Amino acid sequence: MSLTSENLSFAYKKKGGNVLRNITCSFEQGVFYGIFGANGSGKSTLLKLLAGELNSHGAVRLDNKQVNAFSNRERARHIAVGAQGSELILPFTVRETIRLGRYVWDDDGSVLIDRLLQEWASGDLAERPFAELSGGEQQRVKLLRVLAQDTDYILLDEPAAALDWNRQLELYEKLQKIAHGQNKCVIMVCHDLYSAPDFIDRMLLLKDGSLIYSGTADSDLAKAAVAQAFGRSWAKSAHTKLI
Repeated sequence: MSLTSENLSFAYKKKGGNVLRNITCSFEQGVFYGIFGANGSGKSTLLKLLAGELNSHGAVRLDNKQVNAFSNRERARHIAVGAQGSELILPFTVRETIRLGRYVWDDDGSVLIDRLLQEWASGDLAERPFAELSGGEQQRVKLLRVLAQDTDYILLDEPAAALDWNRQLELYEKLQKIAHGQNKCVIMVCHDLYSAPDFIDRMLLLKDGSLIYSGTADSDLAKAAVAQAFGRSWAKSAHTKLI
């Protein structure tokens, strides 16, 4: 199964002008992708289009079927989205909040949820009220809710935004393991050009709504594309690892 975009363009009606221009790319299972670019380059909009949340010119296809042709429930069985921004905090425990990710399936996913809580060192939070958690803990629980949806495609918008550096590295490593070990496609919008490229498999770089690079993060072309997008030199590190 593959997720592809072809000549994808999009403009918000009130703002005018294209936010994205002729984006053609493909995303495969078993691969960890990072989408980078300056503020306003179209990263979050691209993620929403890939998820079928917005209509556009061009096409987004999942296994050769237009993403927008799926029912909401059917699409949510293939694509899970972790969006940015605040959400209404309901009076649920952590476990109940994570279980919300099972809404598209016929079972409550208790075994999966227990495994996620254990793997993400969150078992001690399971029965605590979600509203009482720290910002970083809430961010982690929201991610576990996305993972509990158990889809082949996981789309995440700035999942490391509320985390300290060590937690960011742990997150990147776990997402890498999910992509490689569970044959899932993880697509992450990210601003972190210092550490994240050490964990991703492929980098997509946007500038002013155009895709200017798609490939590995350690090539000379990647260095040139980052310099073009941000106006400064850059090179992928070779040492950012968890000890």
